[in-house]
Amino acid sequence: MSNDEQLFFVRDRNLDYPVFDVDNHMYENTDAFTKYLPPEYKGLIKYIQEDNRTRIAIKDVVHREIPNPTFSRVAPPGGAADDPLQRRSIAGLDAFFDVEPRFKLMQDFGIGRALMWPTLASIVEQAMPDDPLAVAAAVHALNQWMHEHWTFGYENAVFPTPMISLMDVGKALKELEWVADRGARIVYLSSAPVTGIGGRRSIALPQFDPFWEAMEETGVVAGFHQVVNRRYPVDLGELDGSPEASGYFDAPGFGLPRTKLRVLATPRWQVSDFISSMVAHSTFTRFPALKVAIVEFFTDWIRPMVHQFQTAYEASPQIFDEDPMAQLKRNVFIHVFHDANPRELIDLLGVENSMWGSDFPHPEGLRDPLAFAEEIDTMPLEDQKLIMGGNVARLLGVD
Repeated sequence: MSNDEQLFFVRDRNLDYPVFDVDNHMYENTDAFTKYLPPEYKGLIKYIQEDNRTRIAIKDVVHREIPNPTFSRVAPPGGAADDPLQRRSIAGLDAFFDVEPRFKLMQDFGIGRALMWPTLASIVEQAMPDDPLAVAAAVHALNQWMHEHWTFGYENAVFPTPMISLMDVGKALKELEWVADRGARIVYLSSAPVTGIGGRRSIALPQFDPFWEAMEETGVVAGFHQVVNRRYPVDLGELDGSPEASGYFDAPGFGLPRTKLRVLATPRWQVSDFISSMVAHSTFTRFPALKVAIVEFFTDWIRPMVHQFQTAYEASPQIFDEDPMAQLKRNVFIHVFHDANPRELIDLLGVENSMWGSDFPHPEGLRDPLAFAEEIDTMPLEDQKLIMGGNVARLLGVD
């Protein structure tokens, strides 16, 4: 074991039931976007040197959201909780980049299965909002690399999440077919409005129904992972499908429409507004078998959203096709991540809608991935099993 592993990793903790981590991450190699990029897109994504640092550039625009996109040195797992004066970096380990050593490390940690989210993928769609063809090419190149390098279900234990962009519905359908044919059980989507003909709009609008229908038919889970939306909150009007982009609720004298989304939306959290859009535009009603996993968005938005759903339905049930909370409990499964009172939150959402994930090896995650089990160890054993992996296994159709 390396010095870094000795210092930062907590091993040899095992639970008496199967564990499925909903939030692990891979660090992409530097050829992840370039190896399979078509020749006509050569140079679309590249690494450059800037002030003795390596940066990633997309269409010759440098992106600094991820400080070291080569991941040669990274913040240690769980390092965000360290004293800022004591923080340090560690070398990027093989287990961060490659599936075989990662699978072994998972076993050492007592984690039987894990979803594996890419790290760099989150910047691609926002970097090229006006070029859906380039986004589609970059996404497919990443998915080809991911399938070759990680597979979509290594040892029936490591389940990477290929990415799909909905900027072009036709290409999204082809990408879904491609990844599903190769065994993908979940795909990584952006919750932000997408750019296309007619401007930016919510992916919950009926024009995206062919994609949601295909998702429902294949049984592939729609995964939404935390990503910084640089335009929020100005895009509420786009989520609503209306031209007005300012104001959250109908205000006397301002003439804002009293739509279902504006009744449900809360003026702070992009992810809750996205879920509100799926409810308000009846996506979950049209596709009741569609399963949505919300991962690593923390939890400060959940209680206000549930309160808003309950209050709005109690005040105006006639404007809804069905109770928003019924849709939430049927279609949406949420990662209970970094909450001061997870037991209370699980009671609010329901045991069968709550999932555990460690965010390993990111610094915001858990240095001891299974430590969360201590937060729920007074719950009935069957409930613990569901939260620590049973719910994710059921979503993905894994025995």
